[in-house]
Amino acid sequence: MHEIEKNLKESSLADPALLQTLSTIRWVPSSHSLIFTGDAKSLNEAKALLATIDGAHLIEKPETTFHLYKLQHASGDKIIHELEELKK
Repeated sequence: MHEIEKNLKESSLADPALLQTLSTIRWVPSSHSLIFTGDAKSLNEAKALLATIDGAHLIEKPETTFHLYKLQHASGDKIIHELEELKK
């Protein structure tokens, strides 16, 4: 990561805020994670950069087969009844 930061600085193409965020990188072995500080835009750019380097984009994500919806107003029995009426 430090090499990438160096290359970005030398190319004069990088956003200074992103370079600052990259310079704050710290490895946390106990959680097997990296920690950064910076503004929201730079943190999102660093996250995207890390995903590319780490290969996260290569991992096939399983298709979602369910959705959990937390009812806010109606009871579960009422909703089930209404849905069953729609099926008829």
